[in-house]
Amino acid sequence: MTEELTPFFEALLFVAERPLSTAEAHHHVGDLLLAMFGPTKPAWELLRKAAAEAPRDASILTSLARAHWLTAYLPGAKIDDALARASQFLERAKALTPEDAEVLTMDGHLHLARPDLDLERKQAITEEITAARKAYRHAIRRDETMAEAYFGLGNTHLLQDSGSQEAVVAFEAAAYLLPLD
Repeated sequence: MTEELTPFFEALLFVAERPLSTAEAHHHVGDLLLAMFGPTKPAWELLRKAAAEAPRDASILTSLARAHWLTAYLPGAKIDDALARASQFLERAKALTPEDAEVLTMDGHLHLARPDLDLERKQAITEEITAARKAYRHAIRRDETMAEAYFGLGNTHLLQDSGSQEAVVAFEAAAYLLPLD
């Protein structure tokens, strides 16, 4: 009987292959906390330590962008500040790995966050959704197994329905691939 590995056990297997640096350990645990519990104080501390130890690691910078993006959704959050900080970290990651599927997916999330959090700006919403779709499609072209990109692409159609079948296809692909993540 084979069971799918959780990210925690996948990380343990990765550790068995080679020792992690301190920055990698802080990043993996911080990213795991971020995924499981959101932008908590322990997740922030570990991600900041990782960034201090490896300031040019695109994966760490993307995790910090994700943490700021998630913060924008918290009650009472300063949305513009959180999204601006997320954009700063993402731009640094994009400068290092512009074709990375995770970076491109996060780019889509940031474009989608503004219309998701501020539904009053109709023209800006259309532009942001178009940019989000472009980023998600680019991420999918780079890595066809990136379930999160398919899910994000489907979500753009929830905010602005064009009648396209793309939403259904994207959600079906995400549902199929999700166990692979």
